[in-house]
Amino acid sequence: MSGHTEMVESLLISLSVEQRVSLLNIQNISLDTALHWATYEGHTAALQTMLTSIPPDKVSALLSIKNSDSRTPLEEAESEGEKETVELLKSWKQPVIAAHAATYQKFAALHKADNQKSKALTNQGEELAESKQQIGALQEEDNCKTTELANQRAELTKLKEELVESKQQIVDLQEADNRKTAGDFFIFC
Repeated sequence: MSGHTEMVESLLISLSVEQRVSLLNIQNISLDTALHWATYEGHTAALQTMLTSIPPDKVSALLSIKNSDSRTPLEEAESEGEKETVELLKSWKQPVIAAHAATYQKFAALHKADNQKSKALTNQGEELAESKQQIGALQEEDNCKTTELANQRAELTKLKEELVESKQQIVDLQEADNRKTAGDFFIFC
């Protein structure tokens, strides 16, 4: 437990209520919980964050967990001489736990807002992926149409050349016909 309250809060906010309670109930080989460790180091702000992150009805149970020395977090704080921590833990009696409900509601609201933001980001990511797929499909369709237009242009160019050639053949045929008609006219005259 490093005592960095912001880090503890960030960790706890990212977890569900059940996960927070489970995490704070975990005991090491010496049966110490995170609350015990916070009391050893006198990290009252981190301790306060941990206590306010769980439902009020779970606080008493968490504060009564004993380690291998058969001490609760309060008893450890008293044995360590951490006066501020002792005062904090002693203040968590039933009236304070009841008042804690409002603080817990704020924490729960932060957790809910964090979950909603995560869901919104996930939805935005999915929408972005779908948009990318649509853009890819449109680009592929555009490429096909561009190729098709290029092919049609080539065909039109070829037809134009054939038309010019046919026109020239018609002109040549007309000139030949005119010469023949003129020749036939001289023959009759």
